[in-house]
Amino acid sequence: MGLRGKLQKPDIRRPELAELNSFLHQMHLYAACPSCDWMAAKIEANFHRKSRGHDGISFEDIRCSKGTIYNAFCGMSLPRWEVVNELARPPETFTSIW
Repeated sequence: MGLRGKLQKPDIRRPELAELNSFLHQMHLYAACPSCDWMAAKIEANFHRKSRGHDGISFEDIRCSKGTIYNAFCGMSLPRWEVVNELARPPETFTSIW
């Protein structure tokens, strides 16, 4: 997967996905480039702390691995909503996740 904290931006042709990917990379830089392992552990812990999401989705069975995080940053497809939701937290709650 490369060097710790170094996530290469993919060449995405779909504008809406490219914009999301660019935003995720900006947030990653803002957070001082944490590793995929670290982000996955934090997100997994948050999923297990929540009993139900704001839209009624249960987070109890959701798994988040370092591969899931890596694909969210470097993959060519849209990541799962739950993962994007955790990675793209507003700045005031950002430090609790990252």
